[in-house]
Amino acid sequence: MTFQIEDRGNGVKWVQIDRTDMYDIARWCQETGCGKQVNFKQISFRNESELTMFLMRWQTTNENINTR
Repeated sequence: MTFQIEDRGNGVKWVQIDRTDMYDIARWCQETGCGKQVNFKQISFRNESELTMFLMRWQTTNENINTR
């Protein structure tokens, strides 16, 4: 699994995700209310706390995290 984190200002973080992993991640976001699927390969987060929860859940299966 690979994804990139991008800060677009105003505290909103965007994560670009490989399409093959999006189904499980989108389902997790819906179940937890953490993050919102923006399109078929991006998730946005309202704040650092949501992003941290995402990283705690998915970083264990991901060694390719790139931040910008």
